[in-house]
Amino acid sequence: MFRLVEFDKGNSSIHELLSLWWKDKSDKELSGLVRSEYGFMVYDDERPIVSVFLYPVLGSAMAMIGFPIANPLVFHEKRREALSFLVAGVEAKAKYLKYELLVSYAGNKGARELWNRENYKIADKEVVQFYKRL
Repeated sequence: MFRLVEFDKGNSSIHELLSLWWKDKSDKELSGLVRSEYGFMVYDDERPIVSVFLYPVLGSAMAMIGFPIANPLVFHEKRREALSFLVAGVEAKAKYLKYELLVSYAGNKGARELWNRENYKIADKEVVQFYKRL
């Protein structure tokens, strides 16, 4: 049975695990800058399966959900089920926090499939993400 656990930026053991999963999927390190006070992990019994971050936008009715990542050692179908459970839990948390809109960026095929499957609409196909480190 799945269970959803919230974690914050200070949980170094979860962040180390997520970095390993991220490196397995993309061959890059997961930057500590993506950490949020609103991290979520789904467990199947004691086994971590999938994770995502929620990024509240202060003063807005919008929040961002991002960096979905799954345990590469878990069978694909189990990960898909856990991701749906995860998204539903994060949506409930966002509603509790009084957010009305969730947005995300999908940089790979798996993320696009996730958001399509969870009934998120495509806002724009021509967006290029920019960032500046302060």
